[in-house]
Amino acid sequence: MNSKGYFGDELREGSIILTLDELSTKEIPDSLWNNEELEELTIQKTRANMQWSTRSPLSWYETVEFTPPYRELSDKVGKLKRLKSLILVDLDIKTLPESITQLKHLEILNLSFNKLELPEELSKLKVLKSLKHLILIGNHYDPHEMEEYQKEFPNLRIEYKAEEN
Repeated sequence: MNSKGYFGDELREGSIILTLDELSTKEIPDSLWNNEELEELTIQKTRANMQWSTRSPLSWYETVEFTPPYRELSDKVGKLKRLKSLILVDLDIKTLPESITQLKHLEILNLSFNKLELPEELSKLKVLKSLKHLILIGNHYDPHEMEEYQKEFPNLRIEYKAEEN
């Protein structure tokens, strides 16, 4: 694939934006997981547009009881060995596959507005030594656990709640 995503978006070489609503089967094509040169992957429900959108306050996401449907990220994500940026926002993902630990070059991971229970999922991310920026806004978290995780990884920028003024 050259500098265009699956749907014609202008991208840098080695980048793909996959929009689930534009796939006829709503399934991620197996060919995606075989792209060994891929460095940046964004999977989104709908195409981003230039209009303003609104969301519930972040405090709502932190306390709401998550209900199905849930999506699963394929265990094949671990095949993307050169991946540096993985953006999976608002996909209803409840758990991360164990293979995410194989993404040794991953620097940016954005899992915002999914249905993750962070204490359980953070242990999978501890082996990602190249990770520089972790974005977890809009998921369930324990403030004490997040503080401890930040202490354990002081060079990792973690965003998980609204900035306090």
